[in-house]
Amino acid sequence: SPQEGDDVHIRQVFDVWVSATGKTSNTRLDKNRKRRIVAALAAYPVQDILDAVVGWQNDPFYCGQNDRGRQYNSLDLLLRDAEHIEKFRDMARAPAGVRSGAVPKAWDALRRISGDA
Repeated sequence: SPQEGDDVHIRQVFDVWVSATGKTSNTRLDKNRKRRIVAALAAYPVQDILDAVVGWQNDPFYCGQNDRGRQYNSLDLLLRDAEHIEKFRDMARAPAGVRSGAVPKAWDALRRISGDA
């Protein structure tokens, strides 16, 4: 059913984001996070959203190299709106020479957390 497929994609996005941010298994998919993911998936293909939740890793500012020494990688920020989704998606897809550091794309992260790597 479409609902089951949606649930699988919601869980994929959440799990890839948890892995990319180094959150613990105690991190919960609450109603606000789920709502944010559902809205993003309604507007973009799942691969775009998977790339968006890891793309922040390619910018030193979002990784914590900023005046506050703080990482900016919440789902609320990464999936806030079309501008943010596209910006972080494109960061994940930038050629290796353009990126500040090589990190695996979303599918690689998904394979890692699912044990297929």
